[in-house]
Amino acid sequence: MLSHQQDLSLVETRRGRQTALAGGAQLASFQHDAVATATTASFKDFFRILFRHRFKMLLLVIVLVSTAVAVQFVVPKMYEGIALLKIDRHSSSIDIQPENIASGSDEMDGILTTEMELAKSDTVLRPVAEKFNLWAVEKQDKGMSADAAKMLRAAPVQLSKLIVKRPPNSNLINIIYRAKDPVLAANVANAIAESLVEHTNDSARASVAQTSEAVKTSLEQMRAKMDQANVQLAAYQAELGIVDPADRATVLSTRLKDLTGDLTSAQAERVNRGATKRQMQQASSLPPAQALAAAQVADQLGLPNSTALNTAVDRLNEANTQFANVKSYYGNGHPEYARAQQQVTEAARQVSAMVAGAASRSNVAFQQAVDREQNLAKLVEQTKSEVDGMQSKAALYDQLKEEAETDRKFYADLLNRTRIADINKGFDNANAQLFVPARPSQNVIFPKLFLNLAVAVMLSLLLGPILALLLEALDTKLSSPADVAIRLQLPVMATIPDSKLQFGSAANAPKSGELSLSRQSIRDGRSVARFKEALRIFRTSLLPGLMEGGMKTLQVTSAVPGEGKTTLTSWLALSLAQLGKKVLLIDADMRRPNVHRFFKISASPGLSEVLEGEVDFRSAIVTVEGGLSVLPAGPVSTRSAELVSISFSTMLSKVARDYDLVIVDCPPVLGIAETVEISRFVDGTILVVSAQKPSGEAVSATVNAIRSANGQILGVVMNRVSEESSGYGYGYGYGYGADAGTLDAQPATTGTHS
Repeated sequence: MLSHQQDLSLVETRRGRQTALAGGAQLASFQHDAVATATTASFKDFFRILFRHRFKMLLLVIVLVSTAVAVQFVVPKMYEGIALLKIDRHSSSIDIQPENIASGSDEMDGILTTEMELAKSDTVLRPVAEKFNLWAVEKQDKGMSADAAKMLRAAPVQLSKLIVKRPPNSNLINIIYRAKDPVLAANVANAIAESLVEHTNDSARASVAQTSEAVKTSLEQMRAKMDQANVQLAAYQAELGIVDPADRATVLSTRLKDLTGDLTSAQAERVNRGATKRQMQQASSLPPAQALAAAQVADQLGLPNSTALNTAVDRLNEANTQFANVKSYYGNGHPEYARAQQQVTEAARQVSAMVAGAASRSNVAFQQAVDREQNLAKLVEQTKSEVDGMQSKAALYDQLKEEAETDRKFYADLLNRTRIADINKGFDNANAQLFVPARPSQNVIFPKLFLNLAVAVMLSLLLGPILALLLEALDTKLSSPADVAIRLQLPVMATIPDSKLQFGSAANAPKSGELSLSRQSIRDGRSVARFKEALRIFRTSLLPGLMEGGMKTLQVTSAVPGEGKTTLTSWLALSLAQLGKKVLLIDADMRRPNVHRFFKISASPGLSEVLEGEVDFRSAIVTVEGGLSVLPAGPVSTRSAELVSISFSTMLSKVARDYDLVIVDCPPVLGIAETVEISRFVDGTILVVSAQKPSGEAVSATVNAIRSANGQILGVVMNRVSEESSGYGYGYGYGYGADAGTLDAQPATTGTHS
């Protein structure tokens, strides 16, 4: 017996083999591709679900169609009364002027919508409801107490059987009422229509009368306002003393413009006079010899007597010239010299006197220019004030005149409208009229058989797939490979068809070298062919990982008993042995062993005795036809879980040295302790799932238990899969003759101990 260290070494060895397998083995690639393919949603899965639940969907169709037929005979028949109303535009309103009438369709849509709402109002419905006691007809007061029924009748009337609608693109309204009695339906529809016509027309007449009275009152008020405006306008004209103040304002504006021009000229003249005044003041202080310059300035500025000043300056110049000539010939004492000097002095005095006079006159001219400018400025300001005042008066006058004119026009328009309204009121045309009264109908509105059948079929088409999907979601069985791949996220390594094979008993077992399968439940050879082909696919998917990935120990188990695990394991081991590999099959189900029955060998000596230490494992191994070695389970042991925990790993490490592959057929996981324990020692676990037995929860629990023990699940084999869920109906009949039931190898009924 190995120590605990040896057990750990065995587990580490198994993990190393699993790592090598995951690193490059083809089995890992197969797992990835299988999961990716199975988890891809497709229409094929949807149609598969529909096909699986086709009978339930057909039952749903039958139930709905039967219900539709039953409704025709059970539900009371309903009849319909239809009253047709014609709605005209109200022509007696005073707002009938062409500019005030809206374009047709928008106005009529509003009128018809209003009438339809009024038809469902309490004012219209209450007289009809009281006349025919419609609360009782519609069973609104059913089961109510007297007080509750009284409150119901006091509340606004609402009729559930009333329909008010408008035929498209028309000025008509249909009043429809439904009842079990066709006469009652027609009478109620007519009564509602008549009530609507009465209330509509009464309201229209009252509206016209009320509007006419209001207009008359407004007319009187407008007449008084117009008279008052005329009086105010006349009084203001008398106050102004003119007919139109706007003309007076125009005259004043022209005068203001002229005065402004004169003021500008006066300002320019004042500037010129001021310049002359300053020049003359400067000239008066000059010596006579420079008087000529002052005279020239005075002449340029237009000063009065500037010509005389120029003449005096000329005489002064002549006197100076003559004095110079005399001075050159005569001396100071000569009479001619004195006379010439006296002439110069006199001429200079005259020039100085004339310059002083010119300066005085320029000052007077300047002062006159200043006075004229000031006077014109005052006139401009005064005229501007008069213009502003006259413009204000003109604006007020225009306002009063406009108000008086507006009042006059409005009064004339209102008077005209009132006259038209009085004329129209004499015709008194109705707004609404009952165009076609309702008559008792013999056509049943509800129920209608063909309509109900159509609805039933449509509901079947809609609810059938929903029901199938719902049943599929509630179904916890793993009935197809796609279910396994999606729910467990594990690859489906093979799907074994449901061939229902049974092996013959020992009494009718074939002779040495032969074993034929009993065909008690087989109708033809195709079932056996499918089973064989599925085994080959399973074997082919395992070979790369087993032979190239270094895997030597393999566990096969299931979630619950009865899933065909032992039969499948036995055929798999035998098929692998046929390839020339040294294979050992161990029956580890020491509670309910079955491998020895499959191969028709003795159960003892076996595994339980080997684990107890009573028998060496080599002496307990039996070799059957095909070169397969089998270690039976041995006698049933109540200590199987304990034996596995203590000795199984030691025994497994020994036999693994002598064989290429060791396959361990283990009991179901749920409720059995040793299977999860064994998963820790083997290189991989294959889970067999019957498509007809376990639930998804059971298989999920099995997967979780093995993974919790650090077991490696290689994949799932779906056993007993029906043709419709697996697709086995295609291709398996090709190439097999009548002897398709013969397998490649058959287990012998007796074996040889090693």
